[in-house]
Amino acid sequence: MDREKVKELFDKYTKKLRIVPEWDIRLEFVEDPEWKKTGDFKIDPTDKKAVLMLNAVNPKDENIEETIVHELMHIKMYPLDQVCESMIINMFDEGSKAQNFAYQEFSRHLK
Repeated sequence: MDREKVKELFDKYTKKLRIVPEWDIRLEFVEDPEWKKTGDFKIDPTDKKAVLMLNAVNPKDENIEETIVHELMHIKMYPLDQVCESMIINMFDEGSKAQNFAYQEFSRHLK
């Protein structure tokens, strides 16, 4: 993995998606061979801080640009994600078929 190219892509898409300067976001390369994901993120919505993590050892997906954009979209859409989840929790009885269906559909469309 060409880390310089990856950093350039990260910078390009954080600007293009208008994540920065609103968010304090950084890129982290995960060196753990046991980590199974290609990418993931950590987020602190209160302080608008985030870390996009990329698997530097054995990524499952070879299109790292697509992975970067995918993970950045999770960060971009995080507020909407939280609103939808809150609505599901408040509109349906816990553990009900309706709530399970709503969560299942919500999760399916996030992928």
